[in-house]
Amino acid sequence: MPEEPLIDAPPAQTPPKPARAASAAGIPTGAAALRRALPGLVLVALVCLAPLWGVLAASWSVFAVVFVFVADGAFDGIFAWRRAKSARGDTGRDDRDAVLVKEFVRTYMVVVAVMALIAYMAFTGKLLKPGGELPPHPYQGFATWQLWAIVAALLGVRAFVYWWDWVRGDEGALLPPAAVVSAPLRRLFVLQFGLLIVGLIVYWPLRSSTAGIAALVLLAATANVVLAVTERLRTSSVRAALAAGEKPRGPRGSAAKGGAGGSAGAARDDRTPKARPRGGRKRKRK
Repeated sequence: MPEEPLIDAPPAQTPPKPARAASAAGIPTGAAALRRALPGLVLVALVCLAPLWGVLAASWSVFAVVFVFVADGAFDGIFAWRRAKSARGDTGRDDRDAVLVKEFVRTYMVVVAVMALIAYMAFTGKLLKPGGELPPHPYQGFATWQLWAIVAALLGVRAFVYWWDWVRGDEGALLPPAAVVSAPLRRLFVLQFGLLIVGLIVYWPLRSSTAGIAALVLLAATANVVLAVTERLRTSSVRAALAAGEKPRGPRGSAAKGGAGGSAGAARDDRTPKARPRGGRKRKRK
């Protein structure tokens, strides 16, 4: 029998890798994303270390330092709300996104208000009195213009980071609102509750010592920078995955269901239960 000629089958097209697709789309990833975000990271580090001067030169209290960082958390939440509200993503917006943004703002501001109230009650002697006595000068620092200048500088730095990364970098073109609200909430809980726990240690066992308050400022500044770096890396990886037509991986490392490159509306349609045909024979009427 004559042999049939071999036909070369076209090679299967593989989807582009996230890094390759991101570089083709002009999206920085990894070290390139950190280099691009370097001005904002440097400003965050400097302004978070600024209360160290007040502690060493003006003897600021624990409450003054905690107040500065709680105010910074409130400013960060305002611009996180702006990011979530203006996020377009590649799937459009719907009513669920509006509800998500509204619940995010409500949860965030409630946590900030509760933390401010707890800090006021705990660090001014109204709730806790180390050794049964009121802390000396709990409001030390609030009468100085340097404290309010640092608070204003924190607001300016958060506005600059928002403009540099979001407006100038156009991150909202790919990121959906669900990918925007997770990092601010995680940063809020880590920073605020960590600040409260370390502040209570400095306030009670260390009796508001200058070295303890300075260590509190250093820990808060380090946590801010580390969380900002991890957020930049995570955001760049999510943008790269979306540019490659993939679903961003969840917290357990598994890709989201619904296929790669599908829209949110199509994914919701696939998850809706479909009506099944009824089985069995039809009964004849007598």
